[in-house]
Amino acid sequence: MKAILYVDVVSHWCLVAMPAVTTLTEMGVDVELVYAPLKDGAPLGFTNEMESWFYKRGSRIYGRELICAWCEGPHVSSWAANAAAFAAGELLGDQPRAAHAIMSAAMEEGALVGRPEVAYERAAQSARTDAATIEALATSARVRERLLEGNKRLTALGADERPTWELRSDNGDFAILKGVWQRDAVAVTAAALLHDERGYAAAGKAPS
Repeated sequence: MKAILYVDVVSHWCLVAMPAVTTLTEMGVDVELVYAPLKDGAPLGFTNEMESWFYKRGSRIYGRELICAWCEGPHVSSWAANAAAFAAGELLGDQPRAAHAIMSAAMEEGALVGRPEVAYERAAQSARTDAATIEALATSARVRERLLEGNKRLTALGADERPTWELRSDNGDFAILKGVWQRDAVAVTAAALLHDERGYAAAGKAPS
């Protein structure tokens, strides 16, 4: 079975969805993290006041206070943060770990990852390399193509929210969880798919 998680690393909903990645991994599910930057890297158009309101509303649901200092104004884009996280994940061989590091830096520590130089530096810290190495990879044509592809894949699912989960079993069953962040909701859906997948596998091949 495979799970694909579509994220934007400055989304507070994506940050609180990350514990579900750990749970799925512990269940034996192969998890792929796909970066899908909002607006394909164009300015997000949010004031800090607006983003702060979004976070306050979210805190009523997920029970945590997060920091939105990264959103310094409508001109800010999430592109550099996502590209930097992708670059770090390539170097680490662990995209969920790299994504979580940038999410945490932004929303738990208050790092201004909307600024490319800050995003590169924080990603470099997580990958134990230097900012120049991250920048070179993050600004490459290959990474640009991968991030744009992430949004195309998300759109093809009929989804426009981050996080979105795409859960697919080896016997062809699947579930799309659009905007779902709760670990228990993701885990119970995955468990149902895994249960049937394992039952099919145990039954063996159909008689010819």
